[in-house]
Amino acid sequence: MNTLFFYPEEQELVAAKSTFSEDLNKVLDSAFNAAELRNYLGASSLGDVCVRRLQYQRLGIQPDTPLSGKQQRIFELGHILEDVVANWLRQAGFALETLDPSTQKQFEFQQANGQIKGHVDGIIRNGPVTLPYPLLWECKTMKSALWRDFMKNGLEISHQHYFVQVQLYMAYLNLGNCLLTALNKDTAELHHELIPFNAGIASKYSDRAVQILKATEHGEFLPRIAVNSDYFECKMCKFYNTCWAHLIEEG
Repeated sequence: MNTLFFYPEEQELVAAKSTFSEDLNKVLDSAFNAAELRNYLGASSLGDVCVRRLQYQRLGIQPDTPLSGKQQRIFELGHILEDVVANWLRQAGFALETLDPSTQKQFEFQQANGQIKGHVDGIIRNGPVTLPYPLLWECKTMKSALWRDFMKNGLEISHQHYFVQVQLYMAYLNLGNCLLTALNKDTAELHHELIPFNAGIASKYSDRAVQILKATEHGEFLPRIAVNSDYFECKMCKFYNTCWAHLIEEG
């Protein structure tokens, strides 16, 4: 069996190429604007499993570790792909609006003097398929494993926080149904689910938002999701050090 040898000069060349690429990536990453901190409750996050984490968001607290350039590129690519999918629907004859005609900006709603906000992907007014128009349109881009989970189990089971998100959107925009389109980022496959409005879910999480706002206004922190910092959800949290390393006295 032949053995592959790397001579010193080849090793130096490989190392130089790697260093060049890493240095160039640092320049590109530094050009990204810092992610804008929210100081409101976004409807897209109200399905989060931890209310304490949502309070940190409401307070505009800086995460322990800022988003890396790679993470910001992933988010930006997701937005670009959503625009691509929207164009596919339009080409097929769907009357899809992704901008509010009155403002020429993304559809938005606000509640509680702007302390609760939501920005939706679009509203479908009509189309070549019989659907209960008008309806909310939301687009998600997913890796294959998550996409297959969604296709098999539906949004409520596979991505419960997204399910809460679209229920709140429908409630605040007075829409009775949502078409959720998911793009498999690995294969370009599409899967769609028609999701009816569930008033009970929307009410439950609207009440949750009010609970968070009231507690925050009174300087009270709601319970963490766990009593131990080793809990897996906590260890992955962007506010882990804020929440556990610098313990906040609870009422």
